[in-house]
Amino acid sequence: MKKVLIISYLFPPLNCGVCRQSKIAKYLPQYGWTPIILTVKKSRLRPLYDESLLKGIHSITKVYRVFSFESRILMQYIPDLIGVNYKYLNIPDPFIGWLPFAVLKGINIIKKEKVDAIVSTSMPNTCHLVALILKKISKLPWVADFREAWTQNPFIDYPKVILNIENKMESAVIRNADKITAINDPIRNDLVIKYPDQTPEKFITIPHGFDPEDFQDVEKLSSKKFTMTYTGSLYGRRSPKKFLEALKEIIEEDKNMKNELRIQFIGNVHTAKEIAERLNLTDLVTTSGFVSHQQVFSYLAKSDVLLLIIGSGRNDNTISTGKLFEYMGSETPILALVPEGVASDLIKSANIGIVVHPDDIEGIKNAIHQLYKKYKKGELKIEPNQAIIKQHDMRILSKKFAKVLDEVVSKDSYEGV
Repeated sequence: MKKVLIISYLFPPLNCGVCRQSKIAKYLPQYGWTPIILTVKKSRLRPLYDESLLKGIHSITKVYRVFSFESRILMQYIPDLIGVNYKYLNIPDPFIGWLPFAVLKGINIIKKEKVDAIVSTSMPNTCHLVALILKKISKLPWVADFREAWTQNPFIDYPKVILNIENKMESAVIRNADKITAINDPIRNDLVIKYPDQTPEKFITIPHGFDPEDFQDVEKLSSKKFTMTYTGSLYGRRSPKKFLEALKEIIEEDKNMKNELRIQFIGNVHTAKEIAERLNLTDLVTTSGFVSHQQVFSYLAKSDVLLLIIGSGRNDNTISTGKLFEYMGSETPILALVPEGVASDLIKSANIGIVVHPDDIEGIKNAIHQLYKKYKKGELKIEPNQAIIKQHDMRILSKKFAKVLDEVVSKDSYEGV
């Protein structure tokens, strides 16, 4: 069996939400590849750990955890001393302090394990820089996996000087990697356009997916109230403000609805709590902090509708949050407050929910009423397009990833360190 070194700062039990990289590691052995993981060592500075995320990872998978210099701590003091803005010391990201330790351990792993290929997965983009250095040293074939865009990331506004540096880093990664994988077509296509000197065949879309085994022991339960659930994080433009304002209008127009609705926000959702308190919605809106990944599926099973929020803004058409795919796997109707783009297209084509623009309060109200009426009639169900659902099964996607690895290994003869 061939061996692949997967460089992923975010890896269980560190809570990384929907861990695409751990699911790929779980299934790769079925397709002739033994994954070896290079990730960060546990630290009290990263308090959220979830042992349930390790469920199912193959026993042959070795995980190497190495120290990371926590630049964010030191940088609280240095900028004031030397007059440098904090952001200029965290290029490409605040995890750059992991790079030297990861490179040294990576060299050791390649020698010791006789690795056949390298995979780096972002975010953070530091992982790609680690792989770039290991590629230069070892000459091993390398696949760079983009779970988010880099310089075209819709959530990051780079100052001009930093953007120039980040562009050079991204360019080095794109031009030195043997294959580039991206989680959706917009990210892939943006890279194809930006790097016309690279063949389009070098860029491959391997989307997010769900693991059917996560749902095997979860029993669907009916609730006494019409229950809508959001799981994940809320930050920046990903805000529940318009949804909660629509909810406020609904119960003002129909007082009886207040006793019929239950809204749950699970995860890093402080914003939802603050807005609910301001709008006097705390009687029907509940918030819970971090829960284990395994517990998330219990919440999904006890819900009538799952709420997905992706804010609108620059490059918003490229966003396809991993949470969407767990919702998809649950086969529970989705109310998606998302802009036009890859997420809305998938929801419509898979027939798994209702799509409303995130700023359209009237549209949100109409969607809630529509779903509620179906719930009252006992008709709240979906008939998913199973052909599309199957395309997002992590077993299928891992097979596709293994095929990419087979191609880069067979393309040329490589020498180890």
